Amino acid sequence: LRARRGGCVILDTVQKSILVVVDTDPPFQRAVLRVATAAGLQVVLCATARAAFNACGALAPDCLVVAVSPSDHEGFWLLAALRARSPEVAATPLIALAAR
Repeated sequence: LRARRGGCVILDTVQKSILVVVDTDPPFQRAVLRVATAAGLQVVLCATARAAFNACGALAPDCLVVAVSPSDHEGFWLLAALRARSPEVAATPLIALAAR
């Protein structure tokens, strides 16, 4: 662990492509962390949509992985809020994951 910023844990501060992962499931976070860091990405793990929104404003990520669920509207709120934030953020590639 190198730094904490805006409710997210930044696991590597070397200048790399930034992947923001938004999910509350620690095993999923660890799995994405292993794969992404092995691929040379800087990974920012966020447990809440609000933390991810703040991290995206501060870090300008290259890609996002967001868990969405019909029972928890946080992921959907984040998608809409990021797209409305600015043209640069709206152009960021985003992967939305649903468990069901």
